[in-house]
Amino acid sequence: MLAASHLSEKSGEGETRTASLARLACERQYADMCLLMGDLHLAGAGGASEDPVLGATYYAKGCALGNEMSCLKAGVVYDSGRGVAVDLVKAADFYRRACDDDVALACSILGTYYDEGRGVEADRGRAAKLFARACSEKAPGACANLGYYYLSGIGTPRDDAKAVYYSRLGCDYGDSGACANLGVLVADGRGAPVDVAAGHRLLGSACDKGLAWACGALGVRLYQAGETPRAADLLRKACKALETGKRPSAHEIGPIAQACTFLATLELDGSLGTPRPTEAVHLLELACKERDAGGCGELSAQYLEGKHVTKNTGRAIALMHQACDIGHEKSCKLLNSLDRKK
Repeated sequence: MLAASHLSEKSGEGETRTASLARLACERQYADMCLLMGDLHLAGAGGASEDPVLGATYYAKGCALGNEMSCLKAGVVYDSGRGVAVDLVKAADFYRRACDDDVALACSILGTYYDEGRGVEADRGRAAKLFARACSEKAPGACANLGYYYLSGIGTPRDDAKAVYYSRLGCDYGDSGACANLGVLVADGRGAPVDVAAGHRLLGSACDKGLAWACGALGVRLYQAGETPRAADLLRKACKALETGKRPSAHEIGPIAQACTFLATLELDGSLGTPRPTEAVHLLELACKERDAGGCGELSAQYLEGKHVTKNTGRAIALMHQACDIGHEKSCKLLNSLDRKK
């Protein structure tokens, strides 16, 4: 951290009176004014230079003086790498300090760090506690994540009733992922009475807001209900998320990859009209790259049989091993059968 005198040398010229007074107050240990100076330097406002490094330094000082929002914003700077090198360890430390001072958003973000092992050692039990703490303060994403944990049995025992409760909270607070999870639960009658129409509406709304896995989940369900054209559109929309735009989160990747594998099987057998084997193989490659067991298994069959790709037994066997390792029972059986024939 830069010393106060060093801060003064870098930030005095050209400031407005407000910025100048804020800088001097920060140097005299007024934490709120350090937060203000961080904001001004990050935005290049109030006559302060646009200098994210200096902004982060002011945030760090405000945090050290006990200003919880300075801790949160310092975490965001080091998390995003805005003008500074990304440092997830530093970001986690700042988020932890803000969370200790009851900043719900910081607790929610720190929970995702423990969920993914970013800047800290992965600990999903601890992540669940952080999500619960943040959700109690109405942080939408935290409620959504806690609902997903109970839905999937991650970091907590699986509990459909609690999954519904926390997903509904997150949805009420405006989180699309929570609404989509609630849609799955309600449509399947898990933890709540079966209401397929309501479940589909929730999934459709989340899909319309850009949640790709919700598009895929709804697409599979609509295909099974006989609404093939709309289902195909939704499945294709989901799969595009693996090729374009912002990469989906770690928890979204699996369901999207499964949707791509499902779509590939429909493209192969002509369920959507004229078979499109080239597109199907492309979809299987996408799904397998994201470690979808079914996608790797079906792709291995393509290379083994050589129907729609050039036959390549070596690649087929490598893909079988990959599929087996991630739980594709059929691939494991095929490998055992091939071993017996040697």
